[in-house]
Amino acid sequence: MLQQPRRLLWPWRIAGLAFTVLILVAVGGGIGLHLLSERRQTAERSLAEASVLARSMAAQASALFNALNQAMIGLGAVARRTGAEQAQEALEALAVREAAAPEGVTLAILSSDGRLLLASEAGRRRIAGLDLNDFEKALGALAAGQGGMRFGPPVRSTVGPALPLWHPLPDGQEAVLALLPLRLFEGFYDRLLLPPGNEIALIDGQGRLLARMPSDPDRIGQPAAQAVRAIEILRLQENWSGLSRTEEGGGHFTAVVPVPGQPGVVSVGLSEAAAFAAWRNHAGLGVLLTLLITGVAGSGVALVLREARQRLEAQGQATARLEWLARGSAQIARIAELPVLLEVVARLARETTGAPFAALMLLNQPMRRPAESRGTEPAPGRFAALGRWIAGLPGEPVVPEGRLPPREDLPARMALPLREEDGGAFAVLVLAEPEGGFNADGEAMLDQLARLAEVAIRNRRLITALHGMADEANGARERVEHILDSISDGFIALDAEWRMTYANGAALGMIGVASPALLGLTLWERFPSLLQDEAFALLHLVASRGAHEDFAVHLQELDRWFRMVAHPAGDGVAIFFSDITGAQQARQRQFESQRTEVIGRLASGAARDLLRELREAESRIEQLRGTIADITGGAPSGLLRDGTAALMATRRGLEMAGRMLDFASLTTAGKADPHPATLLRNLEPLLRAALPEAVTLRLVVKPGLPRPRLPAWQFENAVVALVLQARDLMTGAGRVEITLTGAQPGHGSAHPWLHCRISASDAGGGERSIPFLPGESRGELRALQEMVHQAGGTLKLDRGPTSGFSAALALPGQPPPGSEACIPRTGEAGARILLVEDEAPLRHVLTRQLQSLGCTVVGVEAGPEALKVLEEGFPADLLLTDMIMPGGMSGRQLVREARRHRRNLPALLISGYALSEERLGPQDLLLAKPCSQNDLARHLRRLLEPVDPSQKGDSSLN
Repeated sequence: MLQQPRRLLWPWRIAGLAFTVLILVAVGGGIGLHLLSERRQTAERSLAEASVLARSMAAQASALFNALNQAMIGLGAVARRTGAEQAQEALEALAVREAAAPEGVTLAILSSDGRLLLASEAGRRRIAGLDLNDFEKALGALAAGQGGMRFGPPVRSTVGPALPLWHPLPDGQEAVLALLPLRLFEGFYDRLLLPPGNEIALIDGQGRLLARMPSDPDRIGQPAAQAVRAIEILRLQENWSGLSRTEEGGGHFTAVVPVPGQPGVVSVGLSEAAAFAAWRNHAGLGVLLTLLITGVAGSGVALVLREARQRLEAQGQATARLEWLARGSAQIARIAELPVLLEVVARLARETTGAPFAALMLLNQPMRRPAESRGTEPAPGRFAALGRWIAGLPGEPVVPEGRLPPREDLPARMALPLREEDGGAFAVLVLAEPEGGFNADGEAMLDQLARLAEVAIRNRRLITALHGMADEANGARERVEHILDSISDGFIALDAEWRMTYANGAALGMIGVASPALLGLTLWERFPSLLQDEAFALLHLVASRGAHEDFAVHLQELDRWFRMVAHPAGDGVAIFFSDITGAQQARQRQFESQRTEVIGRLASGAARDLLRELREAESRIEQLRGTIADITGGAPSGLLRDGTAALMATRRGLEMAGRMLDFASLTTAGKADPHPATLLRNLEPLLRAALPEAVTLRLVVKPGLPRPRLPAWQFENAVVALVLQARDLMTGAGRVEITLTGAQPGHGSAHPWLHCRISASDAGGGERSIPFLPGESRGELRALQEMVHQAGGTLKLDRGPTSGFSAALALPGQPPPGSEACIPRTGEAGARILLVEDEAPLRHVLTRQLQSLGCTVVGVEAGPEALKVLEEGFPADLLLTDMIMPGGMSGRQLVREARRHRRNLPALLISGYALSEERLGPQDLLLAKPCSQNDLARHLRRLLEPVDPSQKGDSSLN
């Protein structure tokens, strides 16, 4: 038994070795990649530090050179003066500038032949030890060249190495000399406290080393290591950075930067060894970490292999026991007689544990005789005594269980009750203790055998009960089939594969086939048209979710309509159905009638929209003809003829639109608009279908509703559009409520009003911007607002700070019959209008239209002129102003300023752009320009006649 686990361990060992190698490669590779990345980042960081340091040093050097250049320029300006007084002044200016310069800087003026013309006493001492012949050559070269400061070759003076700086005077015979001690640069560099191995150098345009840190006086004035690169960088005026190698083999991260405005560069080199010191430490730690992880992984693999060997050995032993138990289980399953089954279970229990005796007895039975299995008896009479003890065991609830100690006449034993599903014991299995006692594996196998015996014995007892239940079920099925055959509705039973297993007599009669030809077929084989019908999905919903569905379906194979009610039935579906062909045909005829009515309403709406557009075009053409006539003085012209032709074509279009409206009226002739409550209830199914399942709909209809002046189809469109907009604002569950109320004439209103309020509350708590702010209205909202305004109504929108939405729609109602003449009207005739329009032709047309309506008109060009007219006392009844005007004052601003002179002054605002009712009050209206005289008269009438008091307030959208 041990050889088998050893053979099985080889694949584990190979896998463990492979896993260890994989860990080594993965960890080493990961750490190596990290180290490579860190090395690259270290190099980039070092180059960046060198570049920043080089730019900083170049800026300091540039500042120093520029300061000296300014001092030299100022000194040269003073030196050009002549005379003793001026010479003394030049000497004083030189002393002042030399004192302001950095310590050790010498200023002087030399002639072209090298003579010292002007210098301080300290300067003369510093220059005394210098060879002026070299200066004479430099001055001769400067005289022949261009002006500006130039670097000379470094020289050694009494203050150490110094850099001569020349600035020739305009006459070319003299020059200003500045002697700059190079130790100043070394002092700058020394303050940086650079680590050992780093270096900073200042190089002139000829590649000569001017200053260096660490200091090296012997190399000052000699060609620098970066000489060629410095000359090229000065020529290109570009920065350079990279890794450079020294003659000794060392490396530096070097950055070379030109000194701004000067013929020199600054070179900064950071030691490669110092930069990578920390990286090398990290690399050593990475190697150590890789070895450590590999060692830990190898140890883990060794532990896993040892555990696997132990488990494989235990698994082999358990497999052998399970194979034996499986053979015994198969033997138990083949036994049909209960006494034989008890004997086999007892024998298997004895052989499993090696016990000398085992017995199995059913409790609570008239015959209490155990089924025994005996081996070698240790002492005469012991098995007989044990059998008598088992036969005398009581039933529940005192059935013994577990290990029992020996007695004088009984050996040590173990009792295992066999239990029902409810926990009650129905049998007991008793075994005498074998030599060496019961071990854990034996007890586990014995417990499994007891569970198998429980199931087998219960199954044998259930078989008899099932036979009796089958006989009873057959009798019940016959009774149900008799009941189903007596009903008038058809009934079909389907199994899990949609095969028809039963059909009552009514179903066979409706389908027109005999039972043998129908049963066994699937529903889709007999009625393939159902596969393309909604019924296919509904029936699958019934089968999968246990739902109940009631639906109508047209069976093309029978050319008839049926109402079907489907219910889940076990693992299949039961369908009751009845013939509704006659009722469906009647509904179809009603639908055709309604569709004709809808087409007529749509055509009527389209005709009205076309009439409105054509009337607007007619108005624009009339205005254009009037403008042309004013320009030409009434003389015939081509433009006037074209305008007349366009006007005639528009009027022919109006005539055709009128015929279209007459056709639409024929389709709805004799059909008055339904009551608003009826319209709303007819819309309820459509609105519920448009709202999500989590949103509820509630309709509130108050009595006394007038019919609105708005046509029924337009009222329906308005309600649907507002409900859909409310739905788009909701983020989750919520409620939409539609309330219809009416207001009778009175309280300042000349006609009844119909009020429709649509409110939406969002339980989701989400926040979403309203997508149709009046300033950003969509096309459908603009059309809805225009439609409501043309009917004389108002539309107010409101929203909460985070969620919620409401729309208040107010429409004038149709007055009672015979009451129209009694409605008082305060029209626009005789009104005093203050007109503000910056376009002179349009102002002339509007003035003529208003005068033809009987109004007194004062027209001005801009807002300030209008305010001046009001200040002079013009008693305006209405302000008609353009929205957008030059001069810095808009139409809205003019309305606010005008109402400071006259409170509650009505205002009609016109614009040629997209209209918006944002921030308009009840005394303000909007009108698109150009407009017809009828539209102008209608808007004036709305502003000048009394309105429904309930509609007063701010109509803006919050």
